Amino acid sequence: MENNSLLRTDKELAELYQRHVDQVYRLCYIYLKNPVDAEDAVQSVFLKLIKSRMVFNDHEHEKAWLIVTTRNYCKDVKTVIPGSWETAFKLDFKEYSNLYQIDHNITMFGYEAL
Repeated sequence: MENNSLLRTDKELAELYQRHVDQVYRLCYIYLKNPVDAEDAVQSVFLKLIKSRMVFNDHEHEKAWLIVTTRNYCKDVKTVIPGSWETAFKLDFKEYSNLYQIDHNITMFGYEAL
């Protein structure tokens, strides 16, 4: 299977990926502050590249396109959840502590809580 894209061979895509993957990952990590989310974003950015019909003039043009696409993708991901991405899932445990109190007499999953 030689063609993975309309305009690029598998070899060309692999070379392009190797040239830019570190920079794309670093940029994703700066925006998302989470290695797992950064890895997902890198995958999504390169998938957009594979699907695009963009013809680059040179390596600098590739780099510029990837930087802009990465920035836009990460900003979109961050706006999915209101507030900052890194604090979106933090809970105020003092506020919710009364919901999670366990009484010694409560039986959970068939076992008595200790």
